[in-house]
Amino acid sequence: MLEIILPYILIGVLSAISFSQAVIHVTPDHFPFQALVQGNLGGQAGALISKKHVITLAVDLNVSEMVTVYLGFLGHPLFEKYRNEGQGQIITSKKIIIHSRYMNISDKYINNVAIIVLSHPVQLSSSVQPIDLLSVPPIPGLHPNISGWVAGDDSRLQYNSLILHDVDTCIYLYGTEFLQTQELCYEEYPSSGLNLVGNPITVNNKLIGLLTFSENCVKHQSYCSDFFLIINLFPFITWIHTQIGAGVKSHDTSSPNILDLQKPDDLIEENKRQLSDIKVLQNTTLKTINKLSKKSNEMERAIEKILAAQISDRRENKDIISNIKKINETVHNLLKRLTNTILSPEET
Repeated sequence: MLEIILPYILIGVLSAISFSQAVIHVTPDHFPFQALVQGNLGGQAGALISKKHVITLAVDLNVSEMVTVYLGFLGHPLFEKYRNEGQGQIITSKKIIIHSRYMNISDKYINNVAIIVLSHPVQLSSSVQPIDLLSVPPIPGLHPNISGWVAGDDSRLQYNSLILHDVDTCIYLYGTEFLQTQELCYEEYPSSGLNLVGNPITVNNKLIGLLTFSENCVKHQSYCSDFFLIINLFPFITWIHTQIGAGVKSHDTSSPNILDLQKPDDLIEENKRQLSDIKVLQNTTLKTINKLSKKSNEMERAIEKILAAQISDRRENKDIISNIKKINETVHNLLKRLTNTILSPEET
């Protein structure tokens, strides 16, 4: 009996281990850069990148004049019962900087990054610390972490490990909606459910990117059950450090002399990337238009066939009516002749 039960016990134990690895709860000091941004349309995550700056997604922030930023929290800060945590800090925004070339084309967001300038610097602690951006392009096969909360759920801070796909795999999975110059895609198994948009993706305490939408998700919501796309922050490093007035490896914003100005070459490369993304979206739009045009042509041909059949039926009906009239006239003439014959007097 034991020999029969033992395999099922082992399966249960392994399943429990696998599940526990999917959702690992941690304290804020493990991810002290973790931030939650609350605007007019709800909440999304982000990351503290200096004493006064939080990076997040631009989507939804373009309709908010001011946001509230939550830092150092263990419980999901959108739930009021967690807002009294002693290590947490709540700071309003002084300014919201949305990328000047942020746009939405065919329900796809380009340059979807924004920086929140806090109304005052954070108080640095073990639970609240800025994070540096990864200064080299992330490579396929890398195993970063995603940290944060579950959207709309009474959850606590947690994380899960990912594996980054190569560009070809991402294009295969997402097609033309994948912006290879601005996005990364990944796989996690089993799924962690960390689906709050803006959840940071990091490796070796360096920020790689932020969780974002895919076209399969419902637009203008801060969560989705099936999406594995990341805003790759590496192409935006120059822009980010220009906005916060810091060198690539610096968190200190106190010195006005460390502002990194964008070089012409950087601007040219950025414009090239943006043009490439716009061309991809234009091609997608043209393909959609061509499909609609093809369907329209097919419908026109079908309607023409229906009209031709109706015209043919009308002609046949006219012929039938004409034949009936002729038959009626013939019958009428025969009846008239028969009547005359019957009513004529007999010859004597």
